[in-house]
Order: sequence, then C-alpha cells, then structure tokens
Amino acid sequence: MKTNLLILLFTWLTFADVLANHTILWDANWSADGQYIAVGGNDSILRIYDGHTLDLLSRDTLKGSIYRLRWHPSDNILAIVGDLDAIQLVNFENKTRVKLHPTAAGRAIAWNHDGEMIAVADYEGVLTIWSKQGHLLQKVAKEKSTSYVAVDWHPCKNELIALTNDARVYDVSGNLIHQFQHRPEATLQLCVEWHQSGAFFVIGDYGDYDLNVPPLLQFWNADYQLMQSSDIAQTEYRNLSWSADGQFLATANRFLRIWSKEGEMLHETKSAANLWGVDWSPDGLYIVTSDEQYRVKVWNNKAELVKVLAL
Repeated sequence: MKTNLLILLFTWLTFADVLANHTILWDANWSADGQYIAVGGNDSILRIYDGHTLDLLSRDTLKGSIYRLRWHPSDNILAIVGDLDAIQLVNFENKTRVKLHPTAAGRAIAWNHDGEMIAVADYEGVLTIWSKQGHLLQKVAKEKSTSYVAVDWHPCKNELIALTNDARVYDVSGNLIHQFQHRPEATLQLCVEWHQSGAFFVIGDYGDYDLNVPPLLQFWNADYQLMQSSDIAQTEYRNLSWSADGQFLATANRFLRIWSKEGEMLHETKSAANLWGVDWSPDGLYIVTSDEQYRVKVWNNKAELVKVLAL
C-alpha cells in the first residue's frame, strides 16, 4: 500500500510539472461578504472580480503559480498558496500583503473557524500554522508524510485534517489525533471539507481508471466512520464547497454536481472541460467555477450556466 501510494504521488507530481506548460485556472473563491471573487492558476495572475456585477476589477501578476485561494471567514483577507513566492495573505481592507514562508511550494491552505489562524500544507509533507498577521505559530513534525494536497479545519474546534498518503487529523499543537486510509486501493485524495455542523466531512479522490478504480466521493462522520460513498464520477474530484447554510455541496470534476447534505445528488451539468475550482456565493444562489481550459464561469444553484466571465 505505502509503495503504491508513493508511486501514485510521484506520478501526480510529475503530471503537475507537465501542466506547468498548460494554463489551468486552479481555484476560484467567493469572499464571505459576497463582495469579491478571486481566481488563480498557473499563469500566476490573481484575478479579482466584483462578486455582484461579475466585472473584472483587477489582474495582479504574482511570482509563481497559484494553486489554492481562501478568503477569511469574515474579513476581506485572501490567503494564497502556490509556488513559494506566491504564498501570502492579501488584505483588501488596508491594502497590505504579508508573505508566508513554508518549507516548500504548496497546494493546500485553510483558515480556522474564527479566522485567527491559517494552515499551509506543502509539497514536502510539512504542515505549518500561522497567525492572521502572518507569524509562524506551529510547525508540525513531518513523520512519514509525502506531499500534502488538501487541508481543512474543524468548524468548531482547533483541529485540522490533512490529506497525504493517508488522512491525518492534528490538534493545534501538532499532535496527531487520528490517522486512516480512506479506501483499500492506493488512490490519491485531492480535496476535503468539513460540514459546518462538525458532524461529518467529505473527501473526494483521484481514482485510477487504468486499474478500474473509479473516483469516490465519501461522507465520513466525526468519529471517522464511513457513512456513504458515491462512485458515479468519471474524472477526479478536484474541489468541494459547502453552501453557507450547509444544505448543499458542490463538487468539481468533468461535471458540476450539487448534492444534498445527506449525500443525494440533486443536479448535474457536464462541463466542456474538467472543472478545478468551485465555490458558492454567500447567499447560496450562485456557484463560481474555474477550469483546465482557462475559463471562469458562474452557475445558478441548479447547476445551470449563467455567465462566462472575462479574463
């Protein structure tokens, strides 16, 4: 199992290097107050849109690819992770920037429930925790981790789950609380997000069609017991997003799918290209996506296309 996972991670990272020459918009994220939409990718351009008119407000070229974007839960502070020079906090209220300095480039970043801390999980398998002001608070021992690809905080407690060659749960002091394999096959996990209630979380993975292993969307309870699993996807799950009221889950792969909190698939629309970023507007009426063919789209809450945004 361990050898297969290491091979899988190495293959994925090699594939990521190939993608460096193919422009992909990796992520899209709507600010908590609905005022802004941020979009980034491996063209190194941070795009900011008006969250109401959907007009393009600014284009800022960073020194490195952008892989994940996360707005603060209440303030207009944007957390960015990607290549080392791109990892930073951008405060749109006082127009300041603070660069973070983890050990390596990374793909995963997340705010804790009150927005006082942020976790960065990097490609060297190191997890760091920072203050809202950009000060390093904790560096979690590497253990036997390979690259981290996703991280999310518990919505009520200062605990976080990080995906590497397995799933790991840490407290804020860096102590390992729990560790588990999400399925018997050696399959790379790509995204994880807790439900707002703290009663369960969802994991989406890569699958492996060469080995007839489909991607899975899994619902796990707070005791880390598998509640249910869906294998309807034809391509990997790149991203997940819960609506602000916790009633609906949006998933990004070749389809934009909307699920109930009970795991029932309610709506789906096939995309012309694989979707990589997905996020709800705070009012739950719209969803923004970014994709591998350099497009940003806004959909309604029934997965119907509303508008393709200017780049």
